[in-house]
Amino acid sequence: MVLNDFVSLSIPEQWDELWEYGIRITAVDTQQGKFSLYALHGFYVDVLSDEVTNKVLENYAFIDDDRIEKYIIDIEVSID
Repeated sequence: MVLNDFVSLSIPEQWDELWEYGIRITAVDTQQGKFSLYALHGFYVDVLSDEVTNKVLENYAFIDDDRIEKYIIDIEVSID
């Protein structure tokens, strides 16, 4: 499955595909809620959920875009 196939699925089918085959990479808490980053079939899925209720609010699938910056901003890299 490629990105275009995923976004053409119905919303329930997207969630089924993500929960079945997605690999959770990381998460970050923001003022908007909790964002979780998943890898799925060679692309990423950004999932927003409510921190209090843990209810999933939306997802956004992408290959390369500015949305990933919120996940990598706190990564420390050290060269020995």
